[in-house]
Parts: sequence; structure tokens; C-alpha cells
Amino acid sequence: MSKRELEVAGESRRASKAARVAGGEDGEGEYLYHELFERMQATFPEDMAGLLAPGTAEARREELVEMLDLGWIERFAWAVPTKAAIDVVTGLVGLAGASRVVEIGAGNGYWASLIAARGVEVAAYDVAREDDDDDEGERKVWYKVQGVASQDEMMVALEAEDNAVLMLCYPDDGEDADDGEINAESAMSVSALQAFRGEYVVHVGELMADGRGVTRPGPWGRTTHPEFQIMLAEHFHQVLALELPSWPTSNDVLSVWKRSAEVELDDAEFVYVPAEERLPSTRAAPAFAHLL
Repeated sequence: MSKRELEVAGESRRASKAARVAGGEDGEGEYLYHELFERMQATFPEDMAGLLAPGTAEARREELVEMLDLGWIERFAWAVPTKAAIDVVTGLVGLAGASRVVEIGAGNGYWASLIAARGVEVAAYDVAREDDDDDEGERKVWYKVQGVASQDEMMVALEAEDNAVLMLCYPDDGEDADDGEINAESAMSVSALQAFRGEYVVHVGELMADGRGVTRPGPWGRTTHPEFQIMLAEHFHQVLALELPSWPTSNDVLSVWKRSAEVELDDAEFVYVPAEERLPSTRAAPAFAHLL
């Protein structure tokens, strides 16, 4: 079942819940989305964890999908921000002495609003939507998001951000293309990383080879384009990973990446990562931890 099919499942039920959320009836906390998400999870049956398990009958799978209030994705964001996640982003700005956070693919600005509420300056960008003027009064906007008309316009803005932290939260959607995939030339993530001159990148969503499973086809997940992920691993090294609450069809992690020092030795190119910036290589899933 594709993401598009999941999003249209249970449309009337989601619409009614979204209306209650808009009225503030379902939560009042600063991290409203996380609060609502945890409440929803508490109502899940035990077999919700097996929604994507091969042994789950298709009829039961559809019943489980109906229990998901996916309308929250449109109202808030695909990835669910937690206090710990916002702590990481704002703490990184202070640690790096960065001027601000630049978020690409900011959607309706929900993540940006939580970061800005901590006193951190945020510049949020997304591709301008054709229906922005039509639904501005209906669509909840949490923070001012600057709509860019083209990738070139976004790259020009990013090239001047050499002292900012670049943040990307589900900036690319492969299902926007006719063939189910989005090409590198039209991927916001690729253009952003090509233009970015700063030291730190925050990636929110799915990445290749994180050991948690991702959406097919391919091992890349549906958050950022494969070319972006290759560029990220080539020029940056991961220094932090924080697991986020995830929808049953996603495996979201907030990861922090620092630009690597590149050196040449005997006509070969290397990157240098200080020992204190290397993530542990020895690890095991719970079912295999006894082997270590």
C-alpha cells in the first residue's frame, strides 16, 4: 500500500478529527502533535506493530490503516517533533555558534515554530504551492514559510548561509512525479546541499542503511533523494541520531551531520573524522545483543 493510498484511507474520519484539533479540543501542550500522537498510539491494538508484517492479512491491514488519523500529517508535519528533538536542534545552534536554522521543505512551519519558540532564529523555505492563495484561510500555518518559485532561487538564498544550520524534514516526495520517483534535478534536498556552505546538517526522516527498514523501492526511504544521501555521506559524518515517534509506515530519526575535513595522501582522497566525533560501530539489535 503506497503513501498516497494511506493518506486517502479513512478520509471522513480524519477530517472530523482534524476539525477537533483545529478547535484545540484534543490537546493544549506546547508539543501538541506529540501529545496527540501518543494519545492515538495508546488506543492502538497490539497487532498495530505488525501492520507491515508479511503475515498480516490484507483485510486486517486495511482495518489498521483506518485507525490512523493521517490528517495530522497535513496539519502538522510528517515527522513528529519531541522536546528532545527540539533540544538537539537548538543546542546544536549554540554549540556551533550558528546564526540561525535554515529549514528547507518546511511545509506549514510546525517544526520551525517550535525551534523559534526557543529564541532561535529560523528561516523556513519551501516551494511555493499553486493553491497557497486559495487555501491560505483554511490551511493551518504555524510559522512564516517563504515560498520559492524555483530551485535556483532557493540555492541563491542558501549560498549566503555559511554560518547557519541546515535542516531538512521530509523535503522530497517521490510520489509527486508521474513515475513514482522524483529526479535529482527537481529534488529540494539535492539543490540545498549543493548550495549549502555551512558546517552542520540536521536530517529528519528516513535514511539508507539505518537498520530500521524503509519504504520501497530502493533502500533510501522517502525523505530525501538518493543523490542527496550520497552527497551527505561523502562530505559529512554523522555525530548524533535520535529516534522519533513514527507512524507505522515510517521509521523516523533525527540525525546530525558535521562537515568532514577532506585531505589528500599519495594522490588518494580521504576524510578525517576525530575520534570524539565517531559514532560507535559495535551495536546489535535486541534479538542479537546476546551475541556480543
